[in-house]
Amino acid sequence: MKMSVITETTELEFTEPEGYFVYGGDKYPYWGNPGGRSKTIEYEVGKFNRYAKMGHAADELVEKFERNVKQDWKGVKGRCSYACLVMMKYGIRIGNEDSAVGYESGLEETEGEIVQTYGTTTLLNKHVFVEEDKIILDFLGKTQVEQHVDIDDPFVVEYAKRYDDSDRPEEKWLGIDYDMLFDFVKSEVGDSFVPKDFRTFCANVTAWNEIKSYLDNPKRETRTDVNNEIKSVVEAVANQLGNTPGISKRNYIDSRMLDWFKSKRLNEE
Repeated sequence: MKMSVITETTELEFTEPEGYFVYGGDKYPYWGNPGGRSKTIEYEVGKFNRYAKMGHAADELVEKFERNVKQDWKGVKGRCSYACLVMMKYGIRIGNEDSAVGYESGLEETEGEIVQTYGTTTLLNKHVFVEEDKIILDFLGKTQVEQHVDIDDPFVVEYAKRYDDSDRPEEKWLGIDYDMLFDFVKSEVGDSFVPKDFRTFCANVTAWNEIKSYLDNPKRETRTDVNNEIKSVVEAVANQLGNTPGISKRNYIDSRMLDWFKSKRLNEE
């Protein structure tokens, strides 16, 4: 597959999918090269190569993480495995220790105020609400976006009940930090991977699931109509990740997927 040398802000050139992987019984396309370079100055190339590689191993990774949790749910390995499941399936960012301690806001609405923002490794028990068949995560995320995440995966819910410690609301939910999770991912997933790759994975899986809902519909006659469909795809990803559509489109979704979608939806006859 031909790829041009790019920077982080350069769009990848349009191609047909490089291939497909199966995850959770469904088929997903990818435009990266699972055998290609993962560490590269060509930032987007490496990121989506890792997405493709992770996709081919996704079901095995889920099985591995669940096995680790079952065997050692109280230990660091089990807790890090659980965190990976949460990020992979729900796209929650990893978390930043300094942001959780608090920092001076530069946003216009809260400028000068000390704010605390959270992610998977920094969530506190007070952010986690355990119900019978789901858990709810309520917290302030990066750029001060209110996050409300409903998690209904049976395995994740089962062990959330074990990690629940509502009597200590200010203590960390999972008892791990960024460095622990970073080292775990390097050791258990692969040296080329970083925790953020799980968020990229979730973003593109979400994008494709939204795209599929349009593919059997009649093609659109105008670019405006197609762009509105693309907008809905991007918004679905933003809702899943808890960030803005602009950030989702620019930093997480493979632009070639959206270009491919556009080519399939516009009636050019």
